[in-house]
Amino acid sequence: MRFSATHQPRRPPGRALTAIEREYVKSMLRELARHHHEVGLAPAPRPMHRNHQIHVLLASNPDWYSELADCANPSNRRRGPRYSKRQDCAVRRYLLIPALERVLVRGWGPWRYDQIVREAVGKLRREDRELADACR
Repeated sequence: MRFSATHQPRRPPGRALTAIEREYVKSMLRELARHHHEVGLAPAPRPMHRNHQIHVLLASNPDWYSELADCANPSNRRRGPRYSKRQDCAVRRYLLIPALERVLVRGWGPWRYDQIVREAVGKLRREDRELADACR
């Protein structure tokens, strides 16, 4: 069957988010939009030549995103045609933001990034519970 503009592929129904999950997803979306990895130049502490500068981290990604992005250690990931059929487990920001928005609108779906977001929300909830238990 050829694709037409009127044809809408069937989407599997997603499980609705609970109120707590919705708040976590909203906060994750806000943090991801607000914070990003930013590097600048600063004068070197021990200059080796004139105008010697070093890279300095000005702003960093949210901690939960850094943990997700580190799931694939880039130094261990092989590239090239021989390994191109292997699934890349790296998490991309440009794919994660639409996934967060999709989850807010349609709920949890079977897609890969929806599952990644679901696991991240679960982990954040567990960490918050442990922190609350430790404060008691």
